[in-house]
Amino acid sequence: MTVARQGAGDERNPYSDTALDYRIAGWCGPLPLPYKDKFPPPTGTNKRTSPYPTTDQINEWRDGEPKNICVRLAGVDADHEIVGIDVDHYAKGNRQKNGFDQLQKLIATLGPLPDTWTATARTDGKSGIRFFRVPRNLRFRGQAAQDIEVIRKGHRYAVVWPSVHPEGGTYWWFPPGVEPATENKLAWDRQIPDARELPLLPDSWIDFLTSRIIASDELIEDESRADEIYDWATETFHGDDDTEPCAHMRQKLNLAITKVQNTSTFHDAIINAHWNILKLAFEGHHGWNVTINEFEQVWADEVIKRGGTTVRDLATLNAEIWRSRTNALRKIKPSSDQRKKINAAPIDPSCVRLEPTTEERVAMQALNEALNAGTEVDRFENEVLYELRKLEVRDEAKRRHNAKSHVPFTRTPMNLETLLAQPPNPTPMRIDKVMPDGGRVIFSAPYKAGKTTAVGNLIRSLVDGDLFLGTFAVNKPATRLVLIDNEMSQDMVRDELLRQGIKNVGAVADVICLRGQVATFDILNERCRSDWATYLRELGCDYLIFDCLRPVLDALGLDENHDAGRFLDAFDALLSESEINGDATIVHHMGHTSERSRGDSRIQDWPDAIWKIVRQKHDDDLSPRMFSATGRRDVEVTEGMLKYDAATRHLTYRSDVNRATAKKQNKLHDAIAEILRVLTENKQGLSQNKLIEEVRKRTAIGEPTIKLALKTGLDEGSLTTYEGDNKAKIYLIDPNWTNKND
Repeated sequence: MTVARQGAGDERNPYSDTALDYRIAGWCGPLPLPYKDKFPPPTGTNKRTSPYPTTDQINEWRDGEPKNICVRLAGVDADHEIVGIDVDHYAKGNRQKNGFDQLQKLIATLGPLPDTWTATARTDGKSGIRFFRVPRNLRFRGQAAQDIEVIRKGHRYAVVWPSVHPEGGTYWWFPPGVEPATENKLAWDRQIPDARELPLLPDSWIDFLTSRIIASDELIEDESRADEIYDWATETFHGDDDTEPCAHMRQKLNLAITKVQNTSTFHDAIINAHWNILKLAFEGHHGWNVTINEFEQVWADEVIKRGGTTVRDLATLNAEIWRSRTNALRKIKPSSDQRKKINAAPIDPSCVRLEPTTEERVAMQALNEALNAGTEVDRFENEVLYELRKLEVRDEAKRRHNAKSHVPFTRTPMNLETLLAQPPNPTPMRIDKVMPDGGRVIFSAPYKAGKTTAVGNLIRSLVDGDLFLGTFAVNKPATRLVLIDNEMSQDMVRDELLRQGIKNVGAVADVICLRGQVATFDILNERCRSDWATYLRELGCDYLIFDCLRPVLDALGLDENHDAGRFLDAFDALLSESEINGDATIVHHMGHTSERSRGDSRIQDWPDAIWKIVRQKHDDDLSPRMFSATGRRDVEVTEGMLKYDAATRHLTYRSDVNRATAKKQNKLHDAIAEILRVLTENKQGLSQNKLIEEVRKRTAIGEPTIKLALKTGLDEGSLTTYEGDNKAKIYLIDPNWTNKND
């Protein structure tokens, strides 16, 4: 805990007085706000990818006029970041907020929340932000309930003590287990809570708020000016400025309007609406400009009428609209650019449904009735019925689509005699012992265990013909290899491949970096898969490396534990349509104590070869790496150590060293080192029995290992012996070895 400095007299400066103290207490992102206000923070400081303010920035902000202070809810250590559950329970205008009652309902469903610190300026015993630590990089929803917001990285921040509320009163901290009420203010000793000691949010709450979906740092087109972004949208999207919305667009607009009329968190409402409407435009639907304008007018009217959780003047309101719309376009444009890169149309074909169906009109009417029903229970039940109706419609639509797109089965029979008469493959193993020709490989390794380096080695061997891992012969080099990487930036991939020293660079036909654009690899969508297949086929791709599986599953909304097989089936179809003949490697993360590929068992059944890299000690990042391979045909490589050359990043497989032998060697080296320490302290030497006794006093090394260490020391020249009393063999450090190592 850190005791905050106090301002003197009436000249309080909340930010200047406490910003550095918050930083010391683990709140990495203390930001200034206008004094007695909650908005805005400095430009560019509160995005998900924004860096933490430096000490110099903080000191610069501390100068000048008094400022309020807020904390950006960001990371506190390598594994955790902070979220705040912001409960509003008070009357605002003509609306009563009931966040605390909604919180109790969630607790009844999800289980209790651990006692934690609460920050608030409303000391009513109910309102306030409850803070928790959560695993890094999960995508949290914006609301837990109608009057409960989730404050998280990249969205919002928490105004904290000793800031002054716009309506008067000072923000306050209430310790764990203490209700945030006026009579409990003395329970806090004015020590800023340590962010690193906040309790963990229970798993049931994390599941509810995230569905365990990973947050991705979307690639945003930030090089073009705003006017260029709008010119791009006008030229690319279907229709003119006054084109009426098609049925899909009108349906999305009506839903967005209904939601904004029944929310108190207007910021999330406009961001979600802009994204959903412009995403429809990207998918080929008409009337985006009319739809956007109509929604923005309704949104602005609702904000002016009801206020929401943030006070906005007209200039602030217009700026928020512009930022939300522009950022949505900046997020969509890279997907269009990526499509053009593979010679596909920049957006989907034009929508042909311009009028809503009777069923859609009925569904929208049902939704309006649901959201406008008299009681909360009525609204809940009606919304459930509406969502159920949508699921039934989707199921029926999927059934009809499958029936319509069914391809008739045709086949020319091949009996066994014909099959056996086929000529054998002249190169059944593309790489000896590890990769069949036409074989699919799953290459799995734990986090930060060297997958990227190993992939670089594979590319070099396939295009240059070098021995793979310095051991396995490449019988069929690749001439048009394609790498699709979705985890690293283009600069990072470039640096990795540059250091490999690849000679035949022309054999790598394309290096595709999809970080931030992973959703463009939606090969479950037949049209998208066809675009990719056409591109790879026309490129002449003869080997495909896809690194790696998990990000694309997340981007496509697939569950790693149940749905991986759907993606792998689509990947097979892509290989077939691309005429790659199955020659591909998919990189994947390990799970289950880092001994097998994580997730769906289909990941184990699908490949023709499974490669594994593991650490000698799974919990030691610096321990040596071990490689093994198993699979169909003649794929069977026992576990062996990978020798790493830091200068070239080349890996060499050593079959003579595995985890068992390495463990023995480590024990042997430890025994030799301890023997040398003992003999350094006993320069006249010791007998074997005395040495064994001394080493065992200091370590847990067994007698057989100590005896082997004595023999090894004599063989290596670090030890020598002489005959002592009663013809005892006395061991001591060889002086010649000492001189050589001085």
